Amino acid sequence: MPRGPADGVEDEAALRSLHLLVRHLTADGDRRAAAAGRQARRTYQQMTAI
Repeated sequence: MPRGPADGVEDEAALRSLHLLVRHLTADGDRRAAAAGRQARRTYQQMTAI
């Protein structure tokens, strides 16, 4: 299916929204970690350890 000029604009807007969401989630996680007494971010392995 051919792509038109508006397709790139929508993709860029979606990408900006995703980056903003990740930024907010990271900031929220950092605040929660600080409240729990942790200063360094946890690795994926640490988060999934049981």
